[in-house]
Amino acid sequence: MPENKKRRGRSYGTGSVYRRSDGKWVGSLELGRDEENKRQRRVVYGKTRKEVETKLAEILTDLRRGQFVDPANMTVKQFMIEWLEEMQPLVRPHTWVSYEQIVRVHIIPELGRTKLPQLNSAQIQRLYSSRLKQGLSERRVIHIHEVLHNALNHAVKWKLIPQNPCDSVTRPKASKKSSRVSYMTFDEARHWLKSIEGDPLETLHLTAIFTGMRQGELLGLRWSDIDWDQGTITVAQTVWIHRRQIYFEESPKNHQVRTVPIPPAVAAKLRKHRAEQKWQRRLAQEWTDYGLVWTRDNGLPLRSEYALRHFQRTLEIAGLKRMRFHDLRHSAATLLLAMGTPIKDVAEWLGHSVQMTTQLYGHVIPELQKQTALKYQDKLLGSSSE
Repeated sequence: MPENKKRRGRSYGTGSVYRRSDGKWVGSLELGRDEENKRQRRVVYGKTRKEVETKLAEILTDLRRGQFVDPANMTVKQFMIEWLEEMQPLVRPHTWVSYEQIVRVHIIPELGRTKLPQLNSAQIQRLYSSRLKQGLSERRVIHIHEVLHNALNHAVKWKLIPQNPCDSVTRPKASKKSSRVSYMTFDEARHWLKSIEGDPLETLHLTAIFTGMRQGELLGLRWSDIDWDQGTITVAQTVWIHRRQIYFEESPKNHQVRTVPIPPAVAAKLRKHRAEQKWQRRLAQEWTDYGLVWTRDNGLPLRSEYALRHFQRTLEIAGLKRMRFHDLRHSAATLLLAMGTPIKDVAEWLGHSVQMTTQLYGHVIPELQKQTALKYQDKLLGSSSE
């Protein structure tokens, strides 16, 4: 190419579609240059070529109708809504629901009217400070930061802004207090289990504390996931309900299907519950069959909020401290470790790494080490009571 000739850029409104090495499709659309002669373009993503071409066609249609939003005039609200639409087919349903809630409840109310190119670090820092003053935990504000940072990284990739203002923000640090877990003792667990006998959700609570399964895993459990002969549950599906939309995921949080044992007493209760559900299904005027173990009167999945309220009501009736539903999982892990179960086995049971299990339940380990030292002493020197 002769030195006195400059390469001509693509014309306004032209685009291209290509496939990345990770299998995702990308499309870009040229939007000319801004007042500073910087190249402007829009980038979209999708799982298929057709999906990307459809998105580019929609942008071109908006351009022709005069409905396209110039990046220079785009507000944070407009960008975040568009970002959510782009992310929905690319991330797990529960992840997207979490993104949507944070954007709707925290980011848009505080920053939504600001024009995207004018968004600065000071505004973002004030958002974090205001949420902390309102009583949100450090971990929740960190999650807000992660979502906003992720979204603005895409704004940079899409050439909507030159740099990410989140890079210059000081995010909160999770305090040790916020990372502590709550759990039942053996005495509390025995008292609670006795008090919930005959409760409509007794089997849900029993399964939770004996398996350590997550709430979404329990509410998504199907009868077909239970091996009655082996006495095991395969944790292979989770479910969430958000704005009346039911989201099923084919694998648990860490993408690894795992199997956990169920004691004979719990299995017997589950068999009885299955027989009662079959009878309930015959009496129901309508029934949506997802094959779930715990359902509403019409076969639809239980809402997580309902399961939580019901659990906390059983605690109140039993005279026990208020806990989250997730603390049943912590209780299961803590009690298993207190019984001397190897931490590696507990980690596999929970679907954790050994490192994460040690970090979460380190409060139990010192006591276990003392018990092990006494057992070792008794083996070598005889019983300490002699």
